[in-house]
Amino acid sequence: MKQRNPYVDNRILHRIKYDRDSYSECIYCGEKADSREHVPSKVFIRKPYPENLSIVPSCSKCNSGYSLDEIFVYLCIEKLKKCYYQDYEFCNETISRIEKYQNIAAEVDSLIKNLQNQTLSVNPYALTDYRISNVLEKLALGHAVYELSIGYKSYSWSGKCNSIFYKFLPNLCADEIEEIDSCFNLNDELLPEIGSRIYDKIYIIKAKTDEGMEFSLCLLDWIDVQDKAYRYTCYVFGSTIIVKIVIFEFLYAVITFEENP
Repeated sequence: MKQRNPYVDNRILHRIKYDRDSYSECIYCGEKADSREHVPSKVFIRKPYPENLSIVPSCSKCNSGYSLDEIFVYLCIEKLKKCYYQDYEFCNETISRIEKYQNIAAEVDSLIKNLQNQTLSVNPYALTDYRISNVLEKLALGHAVYELSIGYKSYSWSGKCNSIFYKFLPNLCADEIEEIDSCFNLNDELLPEIGSRIYDKIYIIKAKTDEGMEFSLCLLDWIDVQDKAYRYTCYVFGSTIIVKIVIFEFLYAVITFEENP
């Protein structure tokens, strides 16, 4: 199946679309791209993989540089789910990864055990690690570039990751889940780069007040990569890019990038 094509200015096409037959640039470092990067990475979805996975241009170094961190995040999610759901069983893919990456699996077990044994906390779901932040930042940047046609590394973009919020499901209150799950309201917001892929997910909804007055809502829908495995949404509000990601309905995250003045 073909990729969702952007219809943006041809002058930026090489920065947001991978084409093996022409020049393109890595979205992460700006160097020549010699590989394609799946966003999300395949480690965060189940086999059989969905068709038409998003692809952005990347160099080989950036493409492979986060692989072990992604395995770490995946095993954190799986092992914490095992703690939380009494009847949760690892799938064959998880069992295979635990066997292949024994050192990482042992490290995750140790982190969870340490949290469980802390005098002031018996909450293993408070697990935090720089690798989780690194992976979420990379995923978020890939989604922003693919959907919004902005955020890629270039002389004209000096924005950096401003904040990374994430929690595992057991530590989220109902208000936090509702806030993250909500669609972006785009009423009175400027539209992104004309021809960007995100236009496929913008909807106008007619509604009525209690008094019967009609009004319109401009909403941005979530993008479900794979049911109960991975979903995301992103938009640019002024100089701020906001990306929301939910992985395996267990890791919830909000990542923001801010354009530097």
